[in-house]
Order: sequence, then C-alpha cells, then structure tokens
Amino acid sequence: MAAGGRKVCLRGAPLPDKPSVAVLPFQNMSGDQEQEYFADGMVEEIITALSRIRWLFVIAPSWRATVAFNKRRRLE
Repeated sequence: MAAGGRKVCLRGAPLPDKPSVAVLPFQNMSGDQEQEYFADGMVEEIITALSRIRWLFVIAPSWRATVAFNKRRRLE
C-alpha cells in the first residue's frame, strides 16, 4: 500500500479499483516444440478475450517475460 491507502504494483503504477486477473504462460507438455506456438497463441487469445471485459483488469506477461519463461522451462 502506498501513502493514502492506494494500491501500487511493483513498478510503482497505481492499480485500478476493480477485480484483477493475471494470465500466465501455458506449459507445453507435449514434447513437440512446434506446439509452443499453439500454447502461446492460446494465452494471447485468453488475454484478448478477458481484456474486452470492461470491469476486469487483466495483468499479462510481457513478450520478453514469456520468452524468458519458455527458455527456462526448456532447460529444466
């Protein structure tokens, strides 16, 4: 909480006073590398659909964060 009781995210930007949802990347469990595109596309579709709901604040990973997440998963 910041001064004045307003919620603030890690980067200092104020959060809206409405319900929020975070959309995280899916894990490709198929073993088929080409399915990464499908998993990433599904996440983008979910983010787009949820973003159309005006009373909902959608928190989505940046493209760079998604790429880094996928690279880390492949190394495990």
